[in-house]
Formats: sequence, structure tokens, C-alpha cells
Amino acid sequence: MAIEEYKRSDYGAWLIVIASVVGLIASSFNYNSADSGIAGTPGALLVIVSTFLLLFAGFILGRDMGGDGLRTVLAALCFLGILGTGFAGYLLESTTLVAAMALCLFGWVLRLFQRRPI
Repeated sequence: MAIEEYKRSDYGAWLIVIASVVGLIASSFNYNSADSGIAGTPGALLVIVSTFLLLFAGFILGRDMGGDGLRTVLAALCFLGILGTGFAGYLLESTTLVAAMALCLFGWVLRLFQRRPI
């Protein structure tokens, strides 16, 4: 009898990825838009970098790569990144970015309470 390898789908991590893409688009638009008061500021550039790193970490979590230790560290860093980026979005007055980070936080909580395979 062949043993089937069980690969779980991590819906919370994929929600983090989708919301990070939305946040990356919103922060890139805010950085390049002359209409926004934050165009070209270092804070807006930092938000672009942080949403990209959040996207990367969510992708690794969603693909179930690495060991348990790596996934635990990435999940903790995702939480800090979500809070920091959401706060930066609030300070930069970007409601789209704040909403995207709220969606990321929901995905993180969903991932936290998701059933793990034995």
C-alpha cells in the first residue's frame, strides 16, 4: 500500500498573500501619485518594502515550505509586519492599505486556528 503524502492548503496564508498584493498596489500607487501627500516619501517606500516582504513570507507559508521552526518564525514576523504596516498606513492616511492589513490580520488569525495534520 502506498503512503500518500498529505499537503494541506493554508487558506490563511493565501489570504495574507492576496491582501499583501492589494497593499503593495495601494502603497506603490500612493508613492508614485502626485495627488497624495506622501508621494516620494521614505515612509511610503518603507511600506512598499514591508508589503513585499509580507507577500514573500505569506507565499512561503502558503506553499508549506521549510520546517516547523521556519514557519513559526515567519508567522511571528508576519504578525509584527501586519501590525507595523497597518500602523504606517494609518499614519500615511491610506485607508486602502489599512483595510488590506486588516484582511491580512484576519488571514493570520485564520491560519493560527486552522487545523494541522497529525
